[in-house]
Amino acid sequence: MSVWSDCNAKQAEFGIAKCNFDQESKPHRLNLDVGDAVIILKETAHWYYGYRQKAKEIRGIFPKSYIHLCEYNIVNGEYCIQRTDIVEEITKVLLEWGSIAKDYFLTTNPSFPKIRRKMNELNNNRAALISGNLPLDEVRKVKLLATNQIDTGNKLLGLDMVVRDESGDILDTNAICTTELYEQHMHAVQRIDKANRLSSERGTTRTPNKYSHNILLHVNAFVCKFQEDSDLLFTLFDGETHKPISENYVVKWSRTGIARDTDQIDNNRVLFTDLSKSDLAIAKMYLVCYAIRIGSMEFKDSAESKRTSMSIANSMLNASSRKASQLSVSSSGSSSSNGEYIIRRPFGVACKDLTPFINKSDDFRGNIDLPFIMCEKETLDGTLRKLIANKDIGKIDSKMAVTIEVLRGDIKQIKEEFPRLMHTNVPVARKMGFPEVILPGDVRNDLYLTICSGEFARIAKTSEKNVEVSVCVANEQGYLMPGVLSIGAGHQPIDEYKSVVYYHDDKPKWQETFKIHVPIEDFKQCHLRFVLKHRSSNEQKDRTEKPFGLAYVRLMQANGTTITQGQHILAVYKIDHKKYDKTVANCYLELPATVAELQGAKPSIGGLTLLPKDQLSIGVNLCSTKLTQSVSLLGLLNWSAHKETLEQSLNALSTVPGEEVVKFLQDILDALFNILVENDHPEKYDQLVFMSIIHLIETVSDLKYQHFLSVLDVYINESFSFTLAYTKLMDVLQKNISEAISPKEKSADGNDLEESPEVRRLYKTTRYLRYVMKFVIRSRVLYAEMNCNTDYMDFATRLQELLRMFIDMIGCPSNLLKSEGALLKNLHIIATDLMQVFEHVRLSISIVEILEKFPPRRLTQSKMGCIKDFVETKLFTLPKCRAILLPVFCKHIKDHLESKEEIAECINIMNNILKLLFRSDVGSTHNDIRDIMIILFRTVMKAAHALDRDTGLVGKFFAIMLGILQRMDAQHYEYFVKDLHQSGELKHFVIEILLVFEELVSPHQKAVFPRDWMDMIMHQNTVILGALKHLTVVITDYFLCPFEKQIWSNFFQCSIAFLVQSPLQLNDFNDNKRQIVFARYRDIRKDTAMEIRKMWFQLGQHKPKFVPQLVEPILEMSMIPEKELRQETIPIFFDMMQCEYYSSRLEHESYGDTKFNNAHHKGNFSDFKTAMIEKLDILIGAGKGDAEYKHLFETIMLERCAAHNTLNVDGTAFVQMVTRLMDKLLEYRFIIQDESKENRMACTFSLLQFYSEVDLKEMYIRYVNKLCALHMEFENYTEAAFTLKLHTELLRWTDTELSHQLRSYRHNNCRTHRQLKEALYFEIMEYFDKGKQWECAIDMCRVLARQYEEEIFDYLKLAELLNRMALFYEKIIKELRHNSEYFRVCFYGRGFPRFLQNRVYIFRGKEYERHSDFCARMLVQHPQAELMQTLEAPGDDITNSDGQYIQVNKVEPIMGQAFNKFNDKIINNEIVKYFTANNVQKFQFSRPFRDSTNGGDRDDVRNLWLERTELRISYPLPGILRWFPVVETNTFKISPLEQRSKL
Repeated sequence: MSVWSDCNAKQAEFGIAKCNFDQESKPHRLNLDVGDAVIILKETAHWYYGYRQKAKEIRGIFPKSYIHLCEYNIVNGEYCIQRTDIVEEITKVLLEWGSIAKDYFLTTNPSFPKIRRKMNELNNNRAALISGNLPLDEVRKVKLLATNQIDTGNKLLGLDMVVRDESGDILDTNAICTTELYEQHMHAVQRIDKANRLSSERGTTRTPNKYSHNILLHVNAFVCKFQEDSDLLFTLFDGETHKPISENYVVKWSRTGIARDTDQIDNNRVLFTDLSKSDLAIAKMYLVCYAIRIGSMEFKDSAESKRTSMSIANSMLNASSRKASQLSVSSSGSSSSNGEYIIRRPFGVACKDLTPFINKSDDFRGNIDLPFIMCEKETLDGTLRKLIANKDIGKIDSKMAVTIEVLRGDIKQIKEEFPRLMHTNVPVARKMGFPEVILPGDVRNDLYLTICSGEFARIAKTSEKNVEVSVCVANEQGYLMPGVLSIGAGHQPIDEYKSVVYYHDDKPKWQETFKIHVPIEDFKQCHLRFVLKHRSSNEQKDRTEKPFGLAYVRLMQANGTTITQGQHILAVYKIDHKKYDKTVANCYLELPATVAELQGAKPSIGGLTLLPKDQLSIGVNLCSTKLTQSVSLLGLLNWSAHKETLEQSLNALSTVPGEEVVKFLQDILDALFNILVENDHPEKYDQLVFMSIIHLIETVSDLKYQHFLSVLDVYINESFSFTLAYTKLMDVLQKNISEAISPKEKSADGNDLEESPEVRRLYKTTRYLRYVMKFVIRSRVLYAEMNCNTDYMDFATRLQELLRMFIDMIGCPSNLLKSEGALLKNLHIIATDLMQVFEHVRLSISIVEILEKFPPRRLTQSKMGCIKDFVETKLFTLPKCRAILLPVFCKHIKDHLESKEEIAECINIMNNILKLLFRSDVGSTHNDIRDIMIILFRTVMKAAHALDRDTGLVGKFFAIMLGILQRMDAQHYEYFVKDLHQSGELKHFVIEILLVFEELVSPHQKAVFPRDWMDMIMHQNTVILGALKHLTVVITDYFLCPFEKQIWSNFFQCSIAFLVQSPLQLNDFNDNKRQIVFARYRDIRKDTAMEIRKMWFQLGQHKPKFVPQLVEPILEMSMIPEKELRQETIPIFFDMMQCEYYSSRLEHESYGDTKFNNAHHKGNFSDFKTAMIEKLDILIGAGKGDAEYKHLFETIMLERCAAHNTLNVDGTAFVQMVTRLMDKLLEYRFIIQDESKENRMACTFSLLQFYSEVDLKEMYIRYVNKLCALHMEFENYTEAAFTLKLHTELLRWTDTELSHQLRSYRHNNCRTHRQLKEALYFEIMEYFDKGKQWECAIDMCRVLARQYEEEIFDYLKLAELLNRMALFYEKIIKELRHNSEYFRVCFYGRGFPRFLQNRVYIFRGKEYERHSDFCARMLVQHPQAELMQTLEAPGDDITNSDGQYIQVNKVEPIMGQAFNKFNDKIINNEIVKYFTANNVQKFQFSRPFRDSTNGGDRDDVRNLWLERTELRISYPLPGILRWFPVVETNTFKISPLEQRSKL
C-alpha cells in the first residue's frame, strides 16, 4: 500500500506538465494538458497529489513522470517559475505579442511576417538563456540582442517603450529624477531607431575611434611557377610620392606553394595599423607585394616546377617536407645554416589599388586579386612603377588572392571587438611614422633605413658587379649588435640584413626598407655598417669572393642629436684584405662617413682606402618618442651649461616640432621651471619662460597630441617639485593682465588700433589659464606642506588680488572679448583646483562677482557655458557654496529665458542642476529647491506653456517643470504661496498652473510626451497628483473666503480632466501593462477622486454656482470602471439635486435666505435634470459607462432618495427616468454598430420618443437628425421627410428668434422660427418628391401657400410654389409609381435584441419587392435566424429558446375613412391607388380554415371557412420608420356564406 507524504514541511512544490494526462473515467485523477502549472501537495513513489494553478478547487493525482519540477517564486499569492529578469521579460512579451500577432494574421496585417520573425528570434534567445550553457560574455550579448528585439517589436506593434540602462536592464524609474527620466526616454528612442536601422547586425554596435584606421590582410593563395623558395614582402604604398607607408609583412613562401614557416600555415594574416585620416585621403593607396627569390643567381629549370597554389599544395605537403622547407632559410633570411649557396634575387611584384575599398563609409571586408608580374631584367622598384602605370605589361597570368578588411578604431579596441586577432597572435605592421594621435604609453624607438641606390666602379673587372649590401648595427668597438634588425612583421629579428642582388648592375637601385630597433641606452654608441660584396653566378667562385667595400654612418651626431631625417650619401672605402686588420673592428670610425664630410680629401687607414667614384645612398626615417633631432631642444635642456644662449634657446622652443616637444615634455618643463626659479634676471627671463610654458601647453592641447594632456596632469600631480614657482607665475600673470587692460593709444576716430601684443599675450594666457593655475596651486601646496602653511593669509591676499584683476579685466572698456571668453571657459576648472588652497565660500563669492561683472548681452553663450560647467564641479556639491552660486545661476537663466536667448543651454543647465540636487551625496537641498522655485518655476512654466508643441524643446521644458514640482514639499508650497500672496500674484499663478496641468493631460492638445512613453507619462501623473493635493490646501485657504469661482471651476475642470485621461484607465490595458503600472505606480484614480469629492463638499454654500456646470465632468469621472471610485462619486449627484432644490429662486447661484424662509426654495432640480440627461447621452455615446454603472447608480441614488423626506418622490422618479435612459442609450450604443439598419433605426426612434416624453427639445432634434441621416443612407426618402416633419412641429410661423435648442445644423443661416420652418418645408418637399409621395408634398405646399398669401403676402414665392405644386399634381397622373407591399414579421426567441424578442411588426417593403425578396433580405440582416414555414403560433420551446426564428407573411392594407370621399364618383385610378396603400394603420391577412364541427366531409364547401386576422400598428405607414410594432390583433372566422355575400 502506497503511503502519501507531504512534499515539503513548509511549502508545496511546483511543476509544469510535460505531457497530456487524461484519465477522467478513473476516480481521483486530475486531467492535465501540456504546459499546465501544477501545485504539488503530497507524493508517493510514483504519484503526485495536487491541483492546477488555474483551477484550484479541483484536486487529484497524476504521475510523477508527467511533471517537470521547477524552482519558483510566489508573487501576489501565485506560483511563478523562478527565472532571470530578462527571461521573465521575454516570456511576458511573447505572451503579449502572441494575441496581437493572432489578430494581425486574421486581418492580414502586413507587419505580421516581421513580428513573427521577431517572436521566433526571441524564443530562440530565451531558450539559449534558459539552457545555462552560455558563458557570461555571450549571455550579455544575447541579452542585449533580445532587448533590442523587444524594443523594436514594441515599436512596430505600437506598444509602450521600455527604458533601459546600458546593460539592457529595465531602469527603476522611481530612483531617478524627472529630467533624467526624460533623457533616458530620449536615449531609448535613439537606441530603438538605431536598432531598426541596423536590424541586420548582431550584438552591440561599437563606436570606433575616428582618428585610427586599420587594414587586416589575409594572404590566401599565390598562383605562379615556383622553382625556389621566396620571401613575399607586403606593404601599403603611396602611389603619389612613390614611398611605402607601412612596415613590411613577410610571408616565407616555399617552392611547394605554401608558407615555409609552420606558424604561418593557414594563418597568413597581418594588421596594418596607425593609419590616419590623411593616409586614407591619399589619392592612390596600393597594397604592394615584393616577391624575392631565395636561391641561386639564375633560375634552374626543373621538371618538378609547376604552377601551384597554397590551397592545392597544402593538402599534398606532409609534416617532414614542411620542416625541411622551414629550415632552408636562416634567421638572416639570406644564407642557410649549412653553407648552402643562397642569394636574394628579384622575382616579381604584385599590387592593387585599395582606394575604392578604404573610402567606403562602413567597415569593408572582401576578397581581391593582386596581378603579379615578374621582374625580368628590371629592379623591383622599376617593375612596380611599370605595374602602377600599366604600361608594357602584356597578359598577366599570375596573381595573388588576398582578403582585406578595413577596421576603424585603435588597436586595443580592434582586439576587443575581434578577439580572433588575439587568439591567433596576428602580427602588427605599424605605420612608418607617428599616428594622428600619439598615445602617452606608445613608446617607440624605430629607425627605418632604406637602401636607396649605389654607384660602383668596375676597377679590374671587365663586367659589371652583382652587388650585395650587408647591413648590421655595431657598437663603438665595432662588434655586431644581435637581433636589432627586422625585415618586417611576421619575421623574427635578424642580426644582419642582406639586400637583393641585381645581375651585372654597377648602379643598382634597391629601394629596400627595413627596421632597426636599438635600445635607447645603446643608441648613442651604435653605428650602421654596410659591407659590399660581389656575388658570383658560379657557386664555387662565389665561395671565394670577399667583400670589396665598406661604408658606415653613426646613429648619433656630435651635437647629441640623432641622425637627421632624409637621404644620406655615404662614402665607400675599399677593403684591402691583406692589410686590413680584423682584430681592430672599429678602425673605420676614424674615417669620414658621408661624402659631405670628405670635403675633397681622400682619407685612408690600415687596409681601407676611399673609392672616390663609389657611393652608397641611404634614406633615414626616425620614429622615436625618446630621441630627438632638434638642436634647439637640446640647447634648452642643457641650459645651465650654456647660459649665454638661454634667451636664444627659449625663443627657439616655438620652432621645435610637436613630436619632439611631447617626447621630452617632462624634461622641458623641468628645465623651464628651473630657469624660472633660478635665473638671476627675472625681468628678462620670467616672461620668456612663462610664454614658453604657455607654448608647451598649447602644443600638448593640439588635437594630435591631446592624449599627452594626461602626461601633463601626471607631471603636475607627481613630478612637479618647484615650491617657489607659484609666486613667479602669479607675478607674471598679474603683469600680463595689467599691461593688457592699461589704456591704449586710440586712432583718430576714437577706435582702438589693431590688437596689441599685450592683448594677444593675454588671450594666450587666459586660453591656457587652467594649467597655469594648476602649476600655481601645486607649487603652493608643496610649499605649504614644507612650511606648515604659515603664510596662508599672505597667499590668500595675493590670490584675492589676482581674482580681483580678473574682475577688472572684465570691467575694462578695451576689446578683450577673446580673453574674457577664454577666462569663462577655464573658470570652472580653475575654481575646482583653487578649492585645495582657498576658502570655498570666499571662492564662491569671487566667482559670483566675476559673473555679475559681465554686462548684459555680452558673451552670453560663453557665460551660460561657464554656468553649465560650474554645475558639474565639486564646488557646487557643497551646500554652503551652492547657496551662494545657485541664486545667481538661476537669475541668469531666468533673464535668458525671458529674453528667449540660449534656450537650449538654459535647459541643459536646469537639467543638470535638478539631477545633482536629486543625488544623496550633496547635502541638504531644501533651500536650493526653494531658490529654484522662487526664481525659476513660474518662468519655466510660462515658457513651457507658450512653446509650440511641435518644437523639440517643449518636452525638456515640461520635464524641468515637473522635476521642480517633484522636489517641492509642503514647506516649499507654503513659502511659495506666501511669497506670491504678498506680491498679489497668487491668483494668477494658481490659474496658470491649473491650465498648464489641464492642457498637459488633455486629449485635445498634442501630447508633450509620445503616447508610448508610459513611464514618463505615469511619472508625470504622479507628480501632478502630488501638486493637486497641495493646491487643494492653497485654494481652500485663500480662495474660499472670499470666494473665487474661476479658480474653483478651473480646479474641478483640471482635476477631472486629469482623472479621466486615457493613460490612467487601467481597465483599457492588457494584463501585462496593467501589472506593470500597478507594481510601479499603483492606481492613482481613487486618490484623485477623493480629492475632488473633498473639494466638492468644501464648497458649502457655493455649490449652486457649479450646478449644472460640473454635471458632465463629474458624470464622466463617475463612469470610470472602478467600483470604489464609482461608489465615492455617485453620491455627489444626489448632493447636486439637493443643492439646486434648496437654492434660492430669488438669488442666482446661491442659497440666499432659504435658511430663514423656505418659501424662497427653488423647489426643483430641473437644470440638473436637463444637464444629466444631455450629458448621459453624450458620454454613453462616447463609450463611457456600462450596465454595472447603471445598476450601481440606480441603487445608490434610490437609497439616498428613499431616505430623504423631500426628494423621495421627485428624486425617485428622476432616478428611474435616468435609469431608463441609460438602458436605452446602452442598447443604442450596442445596436448602432449592428449591420441591421432596422435595428439601428429602431433604437434611434426609441430614444427620440424618450426625449419627446421628457420634453428635451435639443436632444429630440438631435435624434431627429440622426434618424433622418440613417434614412438618407439607405435612400428612404419618404421616411426621411416624415422624420424632418417632427422638427417643423416644434416651430411656429412667427418671426421669433430661434432658441439654441431649436436650431438646426442643416440650415445654420436661419435665425427665426419662420425662416427655419420654411427651409425645412422645402427640404421635406424635395424628399417627398424623391419618394414619389406627391400627395404629401402637396399638403406641405398648401400650408406654405397660405403663409405666402395670407401672412407675409410674398406673391413671387407664392407663384413659384404654385408652379411647383402644379408639377406635383401632374406627376400624380402621369408618372408611373408602384405601391409597396406590406409584410407581417414575427421575431421569436431570446436570441434577438431585447426590443425585437417575441414581437410582431408590419414592414413596408421596397418598391417592387416581393415576398421572397423580402424574406431573403430579412435573413441577410439576421444571419443566425431560421425562417418558419407555417403561420402557426409557436410554443414556449421556441419563444423562450436562445435561438432566432422569423415568421413572414404578406398583409393587405385596410383603407381608412379618408377613402369614403371617393364613393359614387368616377375617379382616375392613379389617384385612388395612392389611398389604398398609404397612410394606413390597419392590415389584414387570411388563411383557410376547415370547420368540421358541423359534421360532414372536410372537403364539403360548407366547411371551407376563412380565418382572418386584423392588425393595428402604433403609427400609420409610411411614417418615420418603414415598420411599426403591432399593438392590437383581432382574429375572427368568416363562413363560406359571408365570403359569398362579399363577392
